[in-house]
Amino acid sequence: MGMPSYTSVVKYPICFHAIVLALSRSEDAVTYPHLSTRLANGELGIDGLQDWNMWNGLHLIEAIDLVFLNALAYDGNDATNRSETELLRKVLWEGVNSILKSLQPHERKNHLPSRRDETSSFVIR
Repeated sequence: MGMPSYTSVVKYPICFHAIVLALSRSEDAVTYPHLSTRLANGELGIDGLQDWNMWNGLHLIEAIDLVFLNALAYDGNDATNRSETELLRKVLWEGVNSILKSLQPHERKNHLPSRRDETSSFVIR
């Protein structure tokens, strides 16, 4: 018996490529060789995540985290890459927390991204 389809497990199938495409339109470099990249509007184009804009730091962090959460949710406990994914997620959140520590306590809640769990109803179906 094989693995279930990715979209039958994760609610919002997002990948790093989608995030990069939301930020830049590097395909324009083919038409305009003098440009290395052009900026995109930040929209992901993923159903359910239309309100997220990758030019908004909170949305960007949550989108990166969702890529990791999707991998953890889909692969489950048997994945050989699980520890690497968990480590990358830990590094992401350590970086976020180190930046938040520089803010005054009353400022933190306005800049705190949502940290979800791989079993969250936001992540899985």
